[in-house]
Amino acid sequence: MLGAEERAQDHESSPEFYQNTSNTAKYLNRDTGRCKPHINPNKQAEYNFHNYPENCNEFNYYGKYYDVTFRSVRSGLGPSAYRPAPFRVCFSDILQDEQKGGLVECTFRKLEPVTRDTLSDRAKDMHNEGNLNPGSILSETLSYDILKRSFRAKLEKTEKNICCPIDRPRTDYMCSMFKRNIGVSVTRAYNGKGMFTERRGKKLLKKKLEGVVMSSQATEEEWCKQILFIWVPSAQNHQITVDAYFSGDKKIEAFKSNTVVMIMVAEDTPELFPSKGRSMLSNKKANHHSPPAPQNKILLLARTEKLYWAVLYMCYFTLFQSF
Repeated sequence: MLGAEERAQDHESSPEFYQNTSNTAKYLNRDTGRCKPHINPNKQAEYNFHNYPENCNEFNYYGKYYDVTFRSVRSGLGPSAYRPAPFRVCFSDILQDEQKGGLVECTFRKLEPVTRDTLSDRAKDMHNEGNLNPGSILSETLSYDILKRSFRAKLEKTEKNICCPIDRPRTDYMCSMFKRNIGVSVTRAYNGKGMFTERRGKKLLKKKLEGVVMSSQATEEEWCKQILFIWVPSAQNHQITVDAYFSGDKKIEAFKSNTVVMIMVAEDTPELFPSKGRSMLSNKKANHHSPPAPQNKILLLARTEKLYWAVLYMCYFTLFQSF
C-alpha cells in the first residue's frame, strides 16, 4: 500500500488537482516560497508569444537559482484545441495524448551563474555520469532540472543507459511525468559562426524531429512520446524556430508525429552556448595565423622543392667523399 506522502504526490500529479485554482496557488507557494508576481507585458510583447484566447494560463516556477515561465501550449496543427485551464492541466493533457504533439513556449531567467552546483541532486548525478557528447551535458542536465523542479519529473534513464542501436539517433534521457514515461531530446537553436536564419531553423527542426521519430522506433524503452527541448539564446531565434514549426514544410509536418516541442528562451546565458565564444576566439586566432594565399602556396612549394634538392645533393656529396 502507498504511504500518505506517496498518495499525496499521486493526487497532486493528477490534472484534476490543478483544476482547483486554490490548489494551484498552494502548489506554487509550497514549492517556491514566493507569491506569483505580476506579468511584465513589455517582455511578453518582446517575445511575441502566441497567446490566443483558447491558450492556457501561464505557469511560473520561481527558484533560488533561476526562474522559468511557461506561457502557451498549442497542438501541432495550430492554436491549442484544449480547453482553457491552468498550464499544468494543458501540459498534462498533451503529454498523455499519445496521438497529438504540440508546441510549448517558455522563458528562462537565471539568477545565479548556471553551474553544476546550482542543479538538484538527481541532476548532479546525471551530470557526473556524463553523456555521449560532453559539449551538451550542461544543457541536458539543466533541462531535466527544470522539468524536475517545475513538474516533479523523475529521471528514469540517462543516454548511456537507454537501449538503442548504435547506428540510430539516441534520446538524451528518459523521465516520468504525470504517470507517463517521456523521452527527452535536447538541442540548441543558434549559429555560433553567424546569423540563425529561417533556413537554418527549418533544417534544425527537420533533423531533430526526424531523429526523435527514428529513436522512438528503434529504442527498446517504453515511453508514450518524446519532448524535443530546444534552447534558444534570443527572442529572434525563438520567433524563427516557431515560424519554422508552423511553416507547413512537408518534411517538418511528416516528422512532427506526437512530439512535444518545448522552446526555452535563455537570454544572457552564455553557459549554454559556449561554442559562440569559442568560435569568436578561433576567428581571432585565424586572423593572426591565416592560411597562405594560393600564390604563397606556390612559393612555399618552390622553396620546399629547392630545399629537397639541396639536401639530396649534400647527401650524395657526403657519400662520394666517403669513397
